[in-house]
Amino acid sequence: MAEFLWTFAVQEVLKKIVKFGAEQIGLAWGLEKEVSQLRNWLLKAETILADINKKKLHIASVRLWVEDLQDIVYEADDLLDELVYEHLRRAVEQTGKLREVCDSISLSKNPFLFRRKKAKQMKNITQALYKHYCEASPLGLVSDESATETEVTLAQIRETTSILDFKVRGREAEFQEILKLVIESSNEHEMSVISIVGMGGLGKTTLAKMVFNHDAIKGHFDKTIWVCVSKPFIVMKILEAIFQGSTNTCSGLNSKEALLKRLREAMQGKRYFLVLDDVWDKDNGLWDELSGCLKQINGKSGNCVMVTTRSVEVATMVNTVSVHHLKELSDDQCWVLFKESANVNQLSMNSKIEIVKDLLVRKMGGVPLVAKVLGGAVKFEEVDFEKGDYESWITKVESIAKNILKEDRDFVLSILKLSVDSLPLLVLKQCFAYCSNFPQDYDFKKDELIQMWIAQGFIQSQQERENLVMEDIGEEYFNFLLSRSLFQDVIRDENKRIITFKMHDLMHDIACAISNNQNMVSNPNNLSGRSAGKLRTLVYRDEENQYKVCDNFFRLRVLKQDKIWANNLPYLLDKLIHLRYLDLSKCYIIKNLRESLCLLYNLQTLKLGYIESELPENLRKLVNLRHLEFYVVPGMKQMPSHMGNLIHLQTLSRFAVGFEKGCKIEELGTLKNLKDELILTNLEKLKSKEEAMAAKLVEKKKLRRLLFRWTLFYGVEYDKHNFVQVLEGLQPHKNLQSLNISGFGGEVLPNDIFVENLVEIRLFDCSKCEVLPMLGQLANLKKLEITWMNNVRSIGNEFYGIDPNLQRNSFAFPQLEELYIDGMKKLEQWDEFTTSNLFGSLKKLSVLGCDKLTKLPSGFEGCHSIEYVIERCPNLMLNVQN
Repeated sequence: MAEFLWTFAVQEVLKKIVKFGAEQIGLAWGLEKEVSQLRNWLLKAETILADINKKKLHIASVRLWVEDLQDIVYEADDLLDELVYEHLRRAVEQTGKLREVCDSISLSKNPFLFRRKKAKQMKNITQALYKHYCEASPLGLVSDESATETEVTLAQIRETTSILDFKVRGREAEFQEILKLVIESSNEHEMSVISIVGMGGLGKTTLAKMVFNHDAIKGHFDKTIWVCVSKPFIVMKILEAIFQGSTNTCSGLNSKEALLKRLREAMQGKRYFLVLDDVWDKDNGLWDELSGCLKQINGKSGNCVMVTTRSVEVATMVNTVSVHHLKELSDDQCWVLFKESANVNQLSMNSKIEIVKDLLVRKMGGVPLVAKVLGGAVKFEEVDFEKGDYESWITKVESIAKNILKEDRDFVLSILKLSVDSLPLLVLKQCFAYCSNFPQDYDFKKDELIQMWIAQGFIQSQQERENLVMEDIGEEYFNFLLSRSLFQDVIRDENKRIITFKMHDLMHDIACAISNNQNMVSNPNNLSGRSAGKLRTLVYRDEENQYKVCDNFFRLRVLKQDKIWANNLPYLLDKLIHLRYLDLSKCYIIKNLRESLCLLYNLQTLKLGYIESELPENLRKLVNLRHLEFYVVPGMKQMPSHMGNLIHLQTLSRFAVGFEKGCKIEELGTLKNLKDELILTNLEKLKSKEEAMAAKLVEKKKLRRLLFRWTLFYGVEYDKHNFVQVLEGLQPHKNLQSLNISGFGGEVLPNDIFVENLVEIRLFDCSKCEVLPMLGQLANLKKLEITWMNNVRSIGNEFYGIDPNLQRNSFAFPQLEELYIDGMKKLEQWDEFTTSNLFGSLKKLSVLGCDKLTKLPSGFEGCHSIEYVIERCPNLMLNVQN
């Protein structure tokens, strides 16, 4: 099952060679002949792999041949990458005198010596490829030049719906039984334990979630807490997860006694329902320890613990009042689930389909995960809908079903392997296999994973098309894998965009089985030599030996330093010239950021923790940077100069406007791909509308959230008219969804800045404004916060955008759900509504710190089920119904 991965590795190198041709790298170094020979033997090796794929060979000797080939291919990949790096380094540095630190890490100060060294390495790799190619014949492998992969894009195979939300099938009776048991047992015992037992893929976690999220549970228990236990079973880790689940905060404690004390305080007088999902460990001592801790934190009688496990021994060990053995689904239930996943609900039954159904449901074995994944593997595509071609689909299903090995001891894994093998693109298999780098039950961050895919070279810049960057292609890959049920448990933000997800344990097992074994490790100190040299992804938590990282793991593409108190970056970090992804966001202290960081010219993603100094001065040299994230820099005066050079930048945490050349807001003008959120600070330094317009925010259609911040100093005179002009120059694109304006010093907020698609607006400390802007006509606005607008004296039709003399615009704030007003010290009057079509969707009204306001408009009476929060308003009389 692993051979397709090695084919992909060769293809990735071929893409790089094509890239060199495009950039004339070979010509620049005088290596055209060497590059051509290397390319030819890589192509020959690929034809051998085609023969392996065609014959579906799984012989041990063939596997070893493939693994050795991969080592050679990776060596070629690194060599070509070194050529790209050196070419890029010279291009970046050519405009001025090379710094001494640059020369110290240069692959060679002498271009002739560098070329000769690389030419020799390339010849050695080519000879190794030739020798390896010759070793294929004795293994029965032949060159199959006819088997070339047709170029296919996801656009050609996209299904009618990219993401499927499956209903739970066949568990209604069991759900009601367990729900009743939980409530009844909690009424009878101080702490009851209920276990759900079943094989992987039966839906234990799904059933537990159904119970956990039911209104009856929420009403019966004061606290509901979910903990994914998995392996290993660590009591302190579980207790910390319980604390976080009950308080939504981290304890920061390392002492069990101290943590138990905090838990007792949090649980005082409260009854809890705790789910311990995916328990494996059969150690009685560990369970007795945890059980004793749980009894200590009981706030009152009637608590319930639910355990899900594959092991009957575990279920017996935890002293349950009831063990529920989850049963397989019926054949009909599996068939319904399969049809939903395959997108063939409308399929009419006939004799041929009945035969297919009988064949499939026997293979499914009553396991819902298998039904879903198998359906995803034979999804009825959009192109099939257009042709109405059910016959070819049935043929495809029959072929898949027959390939499920009857003698396979674990038919579930056999089916899941086939679902991965049927993915239409090799890159999809590689992206899926890469997830094996992370532990079971890992909470994946979707965007982070896509950035790592790009860093590994799975997605190439040559694939970018108009209005479609590599991250967008990665999003397509992710959605495709999700639609095949290879990912699950997605969590979305308020805009329905997926933020995190998980993999089922069985799917993780498959990813591990087919991966290329270049796995990430959390403590690599035991790795050395050849093993360390192969590593391409590394998450590191060992502070004492952090400097070894750069010496041993020189092939790294992804490096994440986790939870290190780092006064400086690792001494030899700049040696990692292949590095594309560097995450130091969990490093608590980073002082004197080394300028050598700015010599990682291949870097695409840079995530920095809390910074006590300025950002690196030469950040502009990271011309491949796509994502730059950092925490607030106290008193940050301005950005490093010439950030506009980073034309590929998409993520930028903030931009502090400066006075100096190269540090002004015009640097944002060339960053056309900025997306999601951008914070602009020091806006008081802008002197005109034209200067503000140079940022070209109106052209940045991928930005969803903007924060404008002025920092005004007491006793300094400011031009009030200039504030308005500057804000007009910062006009955003109409796609903007959230706008936050803080410290604005003008008397009027221009209405045009509030674009039509805004969902959320925050106005903070705009203390010079005398009137509120017209916001009532924003049809999508759902949340509005107004704080410290001290000069506003009244609220009326100018706020709603209503002209009482005209019939048009007779409504205002049609979608607004939450209105928050705080600290409007001079607000005296809130005019009565002139129409009944105001605040029709309002759910919460908060009025705080409005000392002079005496009454709210009586029109709020028509807004049903509003939650009112009235504080620090001594003169306000409530004239609305409770």
